[in-house]
Amino acid sequence: MLKFRFLSDLFKLTPDRQPLIPVALAALFVQLICFFLVLVSVSLIHRTLNVPIYPLYFVIALSSAAALAAYILRLDWWWCVIEALFPWLVCLATSLQLNPQLYLILFLLLFAICGATLFSRVPYYPSPDRAVEMLAQQLSPEKSLSVLDVGSGFGGVLLGLAEKFPQFKYAGIELALFPFIVSWCRAKLRPGANVRIQFGNYEDIDLAAFDVVYAYLSPVVMSGLWEKVQQEMLPGTIFISYEFVVHGRKPDFAIQCGYEEIYLYGWKM
Repeated sequence: MLKFRFLSDLFKLTPDRQPLIPVALAALFVQLICFFLVLVSVSLIHRTLNVPIYPLYFVIALSSAAALAAYILRLDWWWCVIEALFPWLVCLATSLQLNPQLYLILFLLLFAICGATLFSRVPYYPSPDRAVEMLAQQLSPEKSLSVLDVGSGFGGVLLGLAEKFPQFKYAGIELALFPFIVSWCRAKLRPGANVRIQFGNYEDIDLAAFDVVYAYLSPVVMSGLWEKVQQEMLPGTIFISYEFVVHGRKPDFAIQCGYEEIYLYGWKM
């Protein structure tokens, strides 16, 4: 039991503690280790009992073992699902007999969009249009504001706000390469020069330069982001988060977005 707890501490991702290795890499290790163990097991069964091992049995065993291992290591439930489905998806991809270059192109495209998740621990979460509308309602057009979008993605939030409030200054920071390139080009091509997109991690930007900081990231990084907000944002500024709250700190306002139980949370510094 102590061994399992040690391994789960090694892999488990929590809001307060960063894992020793990324969860995606841990999930890959689980799949590889289970593949080796299942391969050895079925080989021993075949040699000792002279029982034929069909590929279908191997895939079922590997899928079950990987999902069980992810559960024992207390990975999030979706990783258990991914571990269970991965062997079947590999078999499906093999049976389609597509051009290998297609897989390479798809991998590079997905990595350009989602590869930063390995470092930032934030999946690609695009802010919906309703979030932009609700966010715009919290901004005062009479003031000259500087707005930052942490994890700006393809720039939808900043460009949407720039259409409504062209007098404001906007900045975005994005770690994923492909969304950064797209949003940077969109900002350069639009009229005016009040939208600036920067490549990098939010930890490398000074929040003191902004009146409003908006984020739609992940529960995993909210505690770290909140510490940075408290340390750097000036009195009178506002930190706004779509969907995700700061644990232990009640928001100053919470606005429901649409008919779903999703809110726009705000904290006044």
